[in-house]
Amino acid sequence: MRKLIKATSLLTSASLVEMIFRFVRTKLIAVFLGTQGLGFLSQFGNLLETLRSYGTIGTRRAVIRQVASAKESGVHSQRYGEVIKTSFFLVLLASGLIAFVTTVFSVKISHAIFGDERYYLFVVILSCMLPVVSISTLLGAIVKGNLEYRSFAYYNVVCYLVTILVTWPAIYFFKYWGAVFTNFLFFALPVIGYFIMNERKHFLNFSHKINFTLLKEQFHDGFNCIYEETLAGTLKLIVMSWITVRLGFVEMGIYQVVMAFTTVYLVIGIH
Repeated sequence: MRKLIKATSLLTSASLVEMIFRFVRTKLIAVFLGTQGLGFLSQFGNLLETLRSYGTIGTRRAVIRQVASAKESGVHSQRYGEVIKTSFFLVLLASGLIAFVTTVFSVKISHAIFGDERYYLFVVILSCMLPVVSISTLLGAIVKGNLEYRSFAYYNVVCYLVTILVTWPAIYFFKYWGAVFTNFLFFALPVIGYFIMNERKHFLNFSHKINFTLLKEQFHDGFNCIYEETLAGTLKLIVMSWITVRLGFVEMGIYQVVMAFTTVYLVIGIH
């Protein structure tokens, strides 16, 4: 029970720091880019989160379960190595495919999401970010499967704090592109942190082959979960796109400010 409470406390701390980062980022965007900039970048973030769900195919729960089970045989066992390699193969394949499709249809997606085809380059950049974002999500699941909650919280908190420090100058000097860059750092820095952590914990051990039984299990479990994970995100993206196209970025930005404050107060109350 004590271990469970401790693990929950660590994960809660990491979630609170993440929430603070998102709040600070929203505030800085509103100050330096105005409500119009906030509206645009909110849509960018909504699109990224939706595609991330598809890029990981909802496999996080399956990966955590498989890693926890295989770890009993040791992190250097063939079974464990097959879980790691199969997970990377599936996520890289899915995120790469979605990134390719998103790039091909970037102009149409820009028009549907932002109400203007001129923002297609941002969609292309988002496509390039997607594999890294998906791998960051996968690595977090692998760490949790190893029950390294303390290390997970520590490395994530450090990465979030570094990102917060970079956010102000990035947005101030580079405007929209700076905000996009800090959004990328939010996922890229934890990836670097996980690989640094691997030098100490050695939890990333790859086998020489892909286990198709594990692949089928991950895909099947992920396919069942993806409905839950992506339905709300997709509906939210559709609603936000309607607000953006019909009313404009300014109204979208005002809506995002209201949602940001509401989320902060709700999360603080829950925690």
